[in-house]
Amino acid sequence: MSTFARAVVKVCATKACALGERTRDSVADAREEEEEEEEEEERADVLEDVTSWAQRAVERGREESEKECRERLPPLEDMRDQRAFFTAATRALDDRAAADDEDDETMRRDRKASTSASRRRRNRRVYAALYSPSRGVYRVASNTNGSNKALHAEMNLLLSARDDEFTTTTAGRRIIDPDTVLLTTLQCCRMCAALALSRGVVDAVYLREDPGKLATSTELQRHPARERAFDWNQP
Repeated sequence: MSTFARAVVKVCATKACALGERTRDSVADAREEEEEEEEEEERADVLEDVTSWAQRAVERGREESEKECRERLPPLEDMRDQRAFFTAATRALDDRAAADDEDDETMRRDRKASTSASRRRRNRRVYAALYSPSRGVYRVASNTNGSNKALHAEMNLLLSARDDEFTTTTAGRRIIDPDTVLLTTLQCCRMCAALALSRGVVDAVYLREDPGKLATSTELQRHPARERAFDWNQP
């Protein structure tokens, strides 16, 4: 399994099985993964092809993300640099936090609804963007993980970009612009960090550190020069 595939399992599921010859290294890796897993009940797993379901999920995430960004963020031409994106995203996050607080208060008054249950289906508020010095901010996305754990902002950003938002090599393979920096309001988890590197992102800049266990030992953190916190004092 690739680093990205293993990270997806970590974030979204509990266990994965890979078929193939077990070498000493693979045995050691498997043992390390097992030690990291939380205690869970043993159950029989059945392999099922979910490609079509996954494709629909990615498309739905893209549509929901684009709608959210249209409503909450300014046009791309108004976010020409990193500071402009983070300023706009911070404003949008503050607005959403205020709206969420109002929703919670309404639900507290309505004793038929459970606030904790509603939060479990709520999207975690995160925005991400692709930025290059030559193009500025050229794509944005938001989290849509309320109904699908995999659809983080970075996943919506990197999995479903249209053809015209990628450059093309002579071999016909689509890649991100070679000087692209990933901007995100929350530090990447293991899944999103692995995807970013596999897609050719050269650097990542985040607004807030993620203290969660799934945001530790990421592929970006293993390359310290490629990830940093945004500095508001930077000109």
